[in-house]
Amino acid sequence: MYEILSERGVTEDRMILEDQAESAKDNFQNTAQIIESDKPVVLISSNYHTDRAVQTAESVGVSRIPRLPSFFLGYGADVMCEIVLELNDLTFKR
Repeated sequence: MYEILSERGVTEDRMILEDQAESAKDNFQNTAQIIESDKPVVLISSNYHTDRAVQTAESVGVSRIPRLPSFFLGYGADVMCEIVLELNDLTFKR
């Protein structure tokens, strides 16, 4: 994501790199500790994953989230993967 934003003119001083997370939930937990809680966070995700990503963010207290979807060619396979992950979350609550 850093490279994509840089190529589009976003300067390094406007970005915060979180590179310690091992999961999306870890990423949101780590990010919640370094952002200002009253500022919005832009979530960039694929269309099929956005709702789930927002739910994960909100579960750790990140709540002001404008959504900015990206697009993937393998949409059908991605949707199936998302269904499996959602079922996993419902079955094995962490």
